[in-house]
Amino acid sequence: MFQIGFPELLTLLVLMLLLVGPKRLPEVTKFFIQIWSKLRSQYEKISNEINNEIGTEEIKKDIFNDMKLQELELEENEDNDGGK
Repeated sequence: MFQIGFPELLTLLVLMLLLVGPKRLPEVTKFFIQIWSKLRSQYEKISNEINNEIGTEEIKKDIFNDMKLQELELEENEDNDGGK
């Protein structure tokens, strides 16, 4: 989903410290971690449901099989042309 590295986390921590102060920082941090976890789990759930509904794995397999079939047909045509 989102890739947040150490510099981003440090920036967020400094901003939160400035906005809410050191006394409320642990409370606010805990709140945001809970929200982040819920959002992430919902995103994964929705993403999995969408993938299951549209059958992305089956589509990928079909595309792969079509590509292999085209390769085999090309090789067969080259063999037939070379044998003449």
